Amino acid sequence: MRVAILQSDPQHRFVIGEIIERLGHVCIPFSDGLSMSKSLSRSTVDMLVLDWHSAGLSGLDLLKSMRSGEFGARVAALLWRAYPANTAAITELGPYRFDSRQQSVTVRGQPVQLSGTQFRLALLFFSNIGRVLSRDHILAMVWGREFRETTRTIDSHVSRLRLALTIEPINHFRLQPVYKSGYRLLHLYGDSAVEAHMQEEATA
Repeated sequence: MRVAILQSDPQHRFVIGEIIERLGHVCIPFSDGLSMSKSLSRSTVDMLVLDWHSAGLSGLDLLKSMRSGEFGARVAALLWRAYPANTAAITELGPYRFDSRQQSVTVRGQPVQLSGTQFRLALLFFSNIGRVLSRDHILAMVWGREFRETTRTIDSHVSRLRLALTIEPINHFRLQPVYKSGYRLLHLYGDSAVEAHMQEEATA
């Protein structure tokens, strides 16, 4: 589990972080609310530990903002699962083309058969390029809290999706596991970036 801490007092921040890491979780500490807010716009966490009276953006203000954003995202996801025809129809990213109304996808013009769950999972990743998505976040957005899928089940779905859509450097994308967190879809821009990435993997 990824836990973000907002605590202005460095000693308290250290103690809280030690406790969380001792329990086997990943701790992401912040000394002010603004830096935490910026970080959370690029990555997801599973728990917040907030200092109510931190300088600048207070813990209370941050919590209100996070609740508002999370609520909106959950509503959008639920509406999209129930009424896909009401969402934006076409999403094109590199060689990938998603049709939300038909729940279909093509790669370089070739159709790929995906289940409803696989399609939702794919669109979640391609709508959050570069962001770390925790397993709990993926669970909530793709399956909803009505299903309690295991970590192994989520990993299996991600693995099959990577193969089905050929999410590889040749298509300028990479679906990367993030240790103790979840997954992140990376966009490898241009042929030079792809070649550099492939050379990096060859020497690793």
